[in-house]
Amino acid sequence: MLRLGSVLALCATLASVQAVVPADEVTSLPLFSGTVPPKSQYSGYLDITSPEGGKHMHYWLAKAQQDDGNAPVVFWFTGGPGCSSDAAFWTEQGTYHMATATGTPKVVENPWAWNKIAHVVFIDSPAGVGYSYADTPRGLVHNDTSSAEDNYQTLLAFFKSYPEFNTRDVWITGESYAGIYVPMLAQQIVKHGGINLKGIAVGNGCIGTEKGGCSEKESARIDWEFLSGNHLVSQDQFNAIKQACNNFQGAPSAACEAEQAKGYDSVGRLDIYDVYAPCTAFSETHKGGKPRFHAPPSSVERAILGDGPNECFDDNDTVTQYLNLPEVRAALHVKSESSIGKWAECTSKISYTSTMPDEPTLVYPDLVRAGLDITIYNGNFDLCVPVNGNEEWTSAFGTTTGGGLKEAWRPWTVDDQVQGYVTTYNGGSNGGAFRFVTVNAAGHMVPEFQPERAFRFFERALGNRPF
Repeated sequence: MLRLGSVLALCATLASVQAVVPADEVTSLPLFSGTVPPKSQYSGYLDITSPEGGKHMHYWLAKAQQDDGNAPVVFWFTGGPGCSSDAAFWTEQGTYHMATATGTPKVVENPWAWNKIAHVVFIDSPAGVGYSYADTPRGLVHNDTSSAEDNYQTLLAFFKSYPEFNTRDVWITGESYAGIYVPMLAQQIVKHGGINLKGIAVGNGCIGTEKGGCSEKESARIDWEFLSGNHLVSQDQFNAIKQACNNFQGAPSAACEAEQAKGYDSVGRLDIYDVYAPCTAFSETHKGGKPRFHAPPSSVERAILGDGPNECFDDNDTVTQYLNLPEVRAALHVKSESSIGKWAECTSKISYTSTMPDEPTLVYPDLVRAGLDITIYNGNFDLCVPVNGNEEWTSAFGTTTGGGLKEAWRPWTVDDQVQGYVTTYNGGSNGGAFRFVTVNAAGHMVPEFQPERAFRFFERALGNRPF
């Protein structure tokens, strides 16, 4: 006869297997020739209500390939505002990627998928992005506060659909403009509860309209310091810019603009997402299109790019074509193109107003006091949201509100090889942690540029291994 504890454990195991949304199970993927069905994938909609009407948020759940009953639930948000987390699934840390090397596109397994060790949920946010949609035109008008509120409702809807995850540790992650989405969502959870939030991880993230690498107030200084630190502009030119721009204090004068223009010419055309990457996609066909920006570009970045989009960066046309195939949309249980329009990596369908001025002042103190584990990470080849800007604010915050320095800058390694650097702060009085981590040779989308290194980082950010 089974003991009571064994019976309860068996029931819990059965519940974890059965408590899913059967209608959302992805049982096949076009162009995939591997194991069928795919490894426990679910795709569909989480329905929420808002003052603007009903909204239907697309989610893609990649269940953990290894789960001893303790695998955490990790939510991923891509930035923009207006860029789809589905793109991250297919080009960064998702279970599957598109392979085109043979000339014939096919779906292959990603050896560095994050769902090897966690249940990863990709959310298209806000409504109107990716496959997500709204019932009314007003539902496509967003700001930072409304997005945080909608994202909180979306997570509650997820756990209502998947109650087997209610007791799991929850992490919220994302990159670029998700530097706004993720902490503000975490703040909603801290205020209202209902979710077992353990921590957050923000990659190459914005922190507000008045602060950091995405702000007009500080971005020029941060960008030029990055270019100088990487020897992409001469020291003489950098000094001339600082002098003409009054060390970047106040509004730029005509002399400041003129000196920066000289600097742009001396730097040349770069890929702002990875300044050391080749411009393999540079062509006339890219000009005039919508920029594939995962964060608002600064004046320096716009000048370095020139007219049109980021011409050095591949637009992921194969992924876009694939995700618009009728048979793929059917397999993912999403609305047809005729109903909600084409899937786009970054959309112009939404109207978005950035309203958060300064997260280190207005958001992060709440997260530290709540005892969350907070990791801010950056690829060190990124000009879009440069590493020096995020090191700057995390150092100032960590030594004060973040609890003071616990361990100074040092390398983090895998097999005795340096992968990047980590600085650790004490966190709040309720426990938790606050740290800044760099990832070597990675650009703006760390898992895309350095997939293995990103996975090794992810293991450590979740606490599975020490940095």
